[in-house]
Amino acid sequence: MHPMTGSALRLIASLCLLLLVVCCGSNSGRRPLGAEREAASSPDGNIRAFVWLPDLSAAMGAKTSQPFQVWAQQQGPAKAEQRALIAEQTDGLHLRWRAPRLLEVCYAEAHISGFGNRMAFAADGSAVPTKLEITLRRVERLDDCLSR
Repeated sequence: MHPMTGSALRLIASLCLLLLVVCCGSNSGRRPLGAEREAASSPDGNIRAFVWLPDLSAAMGAKTSQPFQVWAQQQGPAKAEQRALIAEQTDGLHLRWRAPRLLEVCYAEAHISGFGNRMAFAADGSAVPTKLEITLRRVERLDDCLSR
């Protein structure tokens, strides 16, 4: 058996770290460090959806695709949030509200994982949860997301 080279060990460590950043936790888990790229509030202002780009600076130089995440956040004191999906191998995502509880995620090309088309938020002081449906829209070019 041959011992692993330092570069092979660094690559394995980088890939493990990337998997932790992108995949760990449930949809309602904590958002990783990163930056917001785009946001859109529902027509009634009760839910804010946003595209999140996790920080990959700790990936130690491994060549990886920048993941994009879509999160929904209930407005109000609790600001509960849930992840709706992860997209990789893409140039971006666009968000558009079709109705107060219907969010469309538009993309041109992407590998999408962790997608859930429905989520619910426990409303502050209400017995009825706020439900949200999420749809995907595939287009030829990302610019096509801005039309229609």
